[in-house]
Amino acid sequence: MDEKVLQHQIQEFTRRFGLLTQDITPCNYPLSPSQAHALQVLGQSEHITLQMLATQLHLDKSTVSRLVTQLVEYGLVWRTVNQENRREIHIALSERGHVVLDELLVAVEAKFHLLWTRLSQEKGPQIIEALALLNEVLWEE
Repeated sequence: MDEKVLQHQIQEFTRRFGLLTQDITPCNYPLSPSQAHALQVLGQSEHITLQMLATQLHLDKSTVSRLVTQLVEYGLVWRTVNQENRREIHIALSERGHVVLDELLVAVEAKFHLLWTRLSQEKGPQIIEALALLNEVLWEE
């Protein structure tokens, strides 16, 4: 019974937060959620490999390769082949990618500020603790 309640709550959160939409983020920025997450990961380092990006996004390498191709077509990232290891692909934000990431982060901050202000001072930390625990359990899977 409790498993069904957990399932329902996670599914309902996924729907209400907007994670099923493919062309706009939950914070109403015109990128898919996976594109937005990729930009955020890329913004945390000067450049990373395709494999590292796939690992951090918890997606398979072929999915991330297609995702990076889209981002290259949009002019948001650069993709280069490592000359010392030609099988290794490096990815970095382009100048335009940095601008878009900055805009995205403003939208993300506004969304989470609004959510946080709607939570009571007591419930906010409880939700963070519950999410951390859920992430920990998922990591162990």
